[in-house]
Amino acid sequence: MTSARKLFLIGLDAGDRQFITEHAAELPNLTTLLAEGRGGPLEAEPMSGAVWPSFATRSRPDHHGIFHLHQWDAEAMRMRRPDGDWTPIRPFWRDLGDRGVRVVAFDVPFIFPGPSRNVVEVQNWGSHDLVGPFASNDPSLAKHIRRTFGLHPMGFEVPVRKTAGQLAKILGRIVEGTAIKTRLTLALMREQPWDVFLVAFGETHRAGHMLWPDPDDPADPAPPGGVAKVYAAVDRAVGAIVREAGPETDIVLFALHGMGANSSQSHLASIFMRRAMARFRGEPFAAQAGEAPGFMRSLRRKVPAGLQHAIAELVPQWVRDAVVAREVGGGYHWETTEGFLLASDLAAYLRLNIKGREARGVLTPEEAVRLREVLRDEAMALTLPDGRPVVRRVTFPAAEGQGPRAHLLPDLLLEWDPDIPQVDEIHSPHLGVIRAPPGTGRGGNHRFNGFYAHRGPRQDTSVQPRHIAELGDLVEALVEPPRSP
Repeated sequence: MTSARKLFLIGLDAGDRQFITEHAAELPNLTTLLAEGRGGPLEAEPMSGAVWPSFATRSRPDHHGIFHLHQWDAEAMRMRRPDGDWTPIRPFWRDLGDRGVRVVAFDVPFIFPGPSRNVVEVQNWGSHDLVGPFASNDPSLAKHIRRTFGLHPMGFEVPVRKTAGQLAKILGRIVEGTAIKTRLTLALMREQPWDVFLVAFGETHRAGHMLWPDPDDPADPAPPGGVAKVYAAVDRAVGAIVREAGPETDIVLFALHGMGANSSQSHLASIFMRRAMARFRGEPFAAQAGEAPGFMRSLRRKVPAGLQHAIAELVPQWVRDAVVAREVGGGYHWETTEGFLLASDLAAYLRLNIKGREARGVLTPEEAVRLREVLRDEAMALTLPDGRPVVRRVTFPAAEGQGPRAHLLPDLLLEWDPDIPQVDEIHSPHLGVIRAPPGTGRGGNHRFNGFYAHRGPRQDTSVQPRHIAELGDLVEALVEPPRSP
């Protein structure tokens, strides 16, 4: 079956609706789609790495098991990237392809190679989260793209503090890459047969993290108006796509999460957890008890950020991954370690070392329940020096999830108050003063306020998604003709 109906989905990775509204005059194409389209807000769980897998699989994180670019492998007792073997997922558009619908999926994050029919996939060309190498299920197309367009100059993110000069270069690369991506998208539209076309713009994601301004910091190194320049480049891309698609094509513009000023206090979470676990054991801790021991953690604290950035840009991916693995999981004596902090984005992800789940687990399931409760109570008691609480909510994704991969998720998720900017000091009635400087260089971080807008001949459809996992329902309704009752 080949559908006569055409549908084009434009994903703004971590695209922020409020930012678009505030810059409406500079973003005419995005503003028009939002004004004329039918849609609304989209809900998502507060794990940023989970949003694209949830969208692609039409399921929740406890089913697909993906929440971050680097996750804990309990059997190997180390960090590793999700991949098609460990965390296999099947995007809904491959099911469409099996039914004869021709699909092009370009740069959708967190998608792994897999068998498909009638589907052309191009992965990891210009995504913010490059989960694997650039690839396509059509090797000749991959060669053509590399030869004709090269790779996106944005590259990968190095999560360290950056100078004004480094950020200016990052801005230039993102804008340049957006223009190249526009040309590549139009070429795919013209050269590949399609009924459904899906493209994701990772440029809004990278810009939000790296270039989000701090109006209260006169020494803020972010280029003035940098985020707006990236959105304007994406807006031009959207305008070109809509014109190429034509008025007979339905357009769905969407974002699975948003962006705002960085309110993550996760740089303080490792010290918090070590002290809380000592209290759980009934052991005293020194007033300066802090980061977990380990060579890589110590090295990251001592090596200047500029040197770390330069080294990271020179070494291959496996070296960067090894650094993350050692920084998160290195230096522990597992026989005496009840829990530790995972790599995270906005929220803090805490993992417990549970017998029967971790290969070298020490906690019984009953002890794990008690420790979760202690950590939750201690986290909810954290405050700023002026007494304001900094944690909005604590949940237990691994224990509360009912899906087959809930065991891969964090044991505790600490959600910070989004209205409190990053600080270097928090207080606890039991754990004392906790101090640590932010170190990722991110001016912006996630907000879980996604949205969608559908404009086109069939925008009167009765399907109205409310969760990011339900966007696939809208696609199904627009691709398949309505069935007789």
